[in-house]
Amino acid sequence: MQIRRTLCRVLVTAVAATAPLSLAEISAVAATPAATVHTGHTSVAASAARITHQWGRLYSLQTYRKAGWFYTADPPELHAAITKYHFTIYPTKLGYLDGNRFTGSQPLYRMKLKSRQDYLVTASRSERTKLLASHRWIYEGVLGYVWAKRAKGTTLMLRVDNGRHWRVIVHRDLARFQKAGYHIDGPLGYVLPVR
Repeated sequence: MQIRRTLCRVLVTAVAATAPLSLAEISAVAATPAATVHTGHTSVAASAARITHQWGRLYSLQTYRKAGWFYTADPPELHAAITKYHFTIYPTKLGYLDGNRFTGSQPLYRMKLKSRQDYLVTASRSERTKLLASHRWIYEGVLGYVWAKRAKGTTLMLRVDNGRHWRVIVHRDLARFQKAGYHIDGPLGYVLPVR
């Protein structure tokens, strides 16, 4: 199932927000038609011309009964995760994903563990293929696109694990997660940071 991408008019507000959106704000975002935003951010391989992007903030949610972690940049999916599936939004600042492929980008794939509500994000096609071949995982689609190489104004996003759960974090949070028993499971790419 391909994950639906949406970007709303309230992008400037969302970019400036330091806390996750409230349920009322999420409802307003979900009801807003998709829009296209022109940004000055360019990928390493892109020309100096402006690029059209559809950015969505990546959110981290703890699944029902703390079974695992879920990630989305899609406002309607975020709203459903909270209201229908009783996931709890985690106040972390991960970054922004693009809903469209762009020069210098790579996709992030979301996988769901069949045995419980736990999700893994990978940038590796070979890892995705290996997980599917194990018959323990379901491929849920492309979560969004990130820079494959560092670009001006971006920050590294990583996957970490503690032997039970996988988490997506940005580099500035690495020391805190390592103190909590997580180790680096690999880089995912570079994202525009949430300020």
